[in-house]
Amino acid sequence: MPALAYIRGRLYPIEKAYKIHVEDRGYQYADAVYESIRYEKGKIIRIYDHLERLKRSLNMLQISFEFNFEEMKLLLEKIAVKTGYDRVLLYLQISRGVARREHPFPPICIPELVITARKFKPIPAKTRKKGVKCITHPDERWDRVDIKTVNLLANVLARERARKKGVRDSILFREDLEVTEASSANLFMVKDGAIYTPPLNGILEGVTRKEVKEIALNLKINFYEEYIYLQDIFLADEVFLSGTSIDILPVVEIDGFKIGSGKPGKVFWKVYEELIKSRN
Repeated sequence: MPALAYIRGRLYPIEKAYKIHVEDRGYQYADAVYESIRYEKGKIIRIYDHLERLKRSLNMLQISFEFNFEEMKLLLEKIAVKTGYDRVLLYLQISRGVARREHPFPPICIPELVITARKFKPIPAKTRKKGVKCITHPDERWDRVDIKTVNLLANVLARERARKKGVRDSILFREDLEVTEASSANLFMVKDGAIYTPPLNGILEGVTRKEVKEIALNLKINFYEEYIYLQDIFLADEVFLSGTSIDILPVVEIDGFKIGSGKPGKVFWKVYEELIKSRN
């Protein structure tokens, strides 16, 4: 079964989905928001968290797209089932719509909803068992990274630099060496058995990040939302990333320096085991 695209109420094989207008503001201005969502074992993981964040992003960009949570959930489930795959990665994007290319918001504009659905390929078990390597990279993104927009060029450049270095991802830091996120994942570090992660003022509120926090509290692991700096991650016992497509992923080396023992740590495995249990 091919990957699918849903555009203006119709499903197409993704290679035949040509129906987006050249003056769509998402294409010309990155004037659009999105969510990446996982369907697995007949259900969508944390669907209401994703839809709440989508609604919040739409409101912050003043895109007038009203939707019913239950109807959107049913639509996403229907599209996922149509692929025929047990595991599906759904991408939902809403742009402000089509208008003459001018910077101000057009007085009349109909938002454009696009959904794509592809077979989801999870991180291989051997990769998680071994852990991944990262580099550090200046955070060159715009200031409103708390809004999940399609304005991702700085993230793309950071991820491409990591690829060229032969590692998984770039860990981003500001001028004062404050660490924010990876290019497409939230970041955590472990020190003396406690989990630390940057506070939400200045980063994206990840859905899996929220799950990690809930799990840590349930396991009675001390969990702190505090500013983290470059020197902190190099001195950490463990570092790991979280995201919809990766769950959580241990980082064992940064900029060529070993993190902790150089292997995925005990706290990571505790959280990961609970996270997988919650998927069943």
